[in-house]
Amino acid sequence: MAHDGATMFMPGLANESPSADPAGSGLVMASVCTSGHANPPGSQHCRICSAPMDPSGPRLVDRPCLGVLVCSSGDSIDLLGPVLVGRAPNGGTTDPQAALMRVLSPNQDISRTHVRVAPNDWSIEVTDMNSTNGTLVRHPGEESIRLSAGETVTVEIGAVIDLGDGVTLQIAPPRG
Repeated sequence: MAHDGATMFMPGLANESPSADPAGSGLVMASVCTSGHANPPGSQHCRICSAPMDPSGPRLVDRPCLGVLVCSSGDSIDLLGPVLVGRAPNGGTTDPQAALMRVLSPNQDISRTHVRVAPNDWSIEVTDMNSTNGTLVRHPGEESIRLSAGETVTVEIGAVIDLGDGVTLQIAPPRG
């Protein structure tokens, strides 16, 4: 490791994948705006405040919140790592660090662990966890798509996830 007084150079750092952390948290490469908000590398303006970017270039930062998962019940959770949603979600040994969001399902249409919503690099992914009755995802301005059991799709802010039984989840912008 070499140090020039301002920048640390670590050979091989570019080969490391900070977002390979199975919990979806940890470090990511980011460009930082003049107000200190983390953004995808190469961004011209901040995704939070529209400020110009710091010209010093991308660096490793703690994973920022990419959005807020808002349930039709009013519950919400910041997307800092994976979130398992269902009527009795359980990460077990495969996703033990995941946050859990329990939703009511009067007709038992929603599976115990129905979907996984998680950051992956600078994207948000929704995975149907082999639910019994399926999952619908509607991207802003598009028709809904039905996920196959185990299928993962990338979503953006404004996407709506329909679990059935009147329960929806929306991907809202991160809280300033």
